[in-house]
Amino acid sequence: MWLTLQMPLHTEKGAARIVNGGESRVYREGKCEVYDTTYSHYTFNEGESERVVLHVDFWNWKEMEGEEIDVMKYVYELKEKFEGAERGSY
Repeated sequence: MWLTLQMPLHTEKGAARIVNGGESRVYREGKCEVYDTTYSHYTFNEGESERVVLHVDFWNWKEMEGEEIDVMKYVYELKEKFEGAERGSY
């Protein structure tokens, strides 16, 4: 129901990774990584400089029922609030 695309715009070669469902992949500038957000996932950067990543979430609205859509909206709102709190904007 929920896929995520991340494309590194700036990263040190071999320094940043994404782990999704136990599979580890190295970020490569300009190369997209698409993964299923419903699996356990995290990213990390072992480089000296910050990484810059384009992040896009895709929801499969056509295959979802009304209650599923409501739950996904709620989950996404919680995610936004959590990330806002991390940035100090909530």
